[in-house]
Amino acid sequence: LIYQTGDISTATVTQSGDTALSDIHQEGSNQLATVKQINAGVDGHASIITQIDNDNVATVTQRGAGPVSSIIEQSAELMDATVDQNGTNLSSEIYQSGLSGNVASVTQKHDGKASFITQDGEGHLATVLQNSNTASTSEIYQSGAFNTATVSQ
Repeated sequence: LIYQTGDISTATVTQSGDTALSDIHQEGSNQLATVKQINAGVDGHASIITQIDNDNVATVTQRGAGPVSSIIEQSAELMDATVDQNGTNLSSEIYQSGLSGNVASVTQKHDGKASFITQDGEGHLATVLQNSNTASTSEIYQSGAFNTATVSQ
């Protein structure tokens, strides 16, 4: 668990091997979080990033077998999020709320994918691309302002 409050935040987690869990919580100020968890075994990877107020950004890259899951929660200010997962039994959730920049992106490959994005108020854009011909589900909810959503499965 990484917990940061105020001022010029940054958090980076890089893990390799089987079964990795990361949990990053950032409150206030500049923020940025990056997680990269490579080569999951049958127990997979899980990543949780929570960012509250100020400049936000989050990036998660997870590879390997599965299950692989990611949750990013961002509220108020410039936001951004990116998830890129590869493997099987992939699940991604991005929640962005409050007024400001939004943006989100998810790319998931191989078997069994599900993504959920919710954006509330201001700049919006969402983009999901789940590259394969096996089961994929995607939900995107956007509200009030610039909107745009793209899903390609």
